Formats: sequence, C-alpha cells, structure tokens
Amino acid sequence: MRRIYKHVEDIDFYVGMLAEAPEKGALVGTTLRCILADQFVRLKRGDRFFYELSGEPSSLTRRG
Repeated sequence: MRRIYKHVEDIDFYVGMLAEAPEKGALVGTTLRCILADQFVRLKRGDRFFYELSGEPSSLTRRG
C-alpha cells in the first residue's frame, strides 16, 4: 500500500476495508464488520413483516 498511495488519506475506502486485518474469529476487519452489522439492522427494522416486529399495524398475526 505504501508504494501505491502517498498518503493514508488517499486509500480508497473499499480497498482499505478489504486490506484491514480480520478480527479474531472473523473473516473481515472492524470497519467492514460494523458496516455489515449496521446494514443488517436497518434491513431488519425496515421490514414491516419481520417476525420479531410485533405490535405494528402491518405485523403479521396467527390465524386461530
């Protein structure tokens, strides 16, 4: 990386995430792990039919 980029600020974000050392027991580093976790939380909370989101006007209910 030092040969390609003159300054750390010049490193492309995507390249930097992929080059980051993985966390212990993980396949990705801290930065990418946080971004992935945030995305999955947003997908879950944004899905009005997600099974854990009960009590909402659009929640699914069991038919008796």
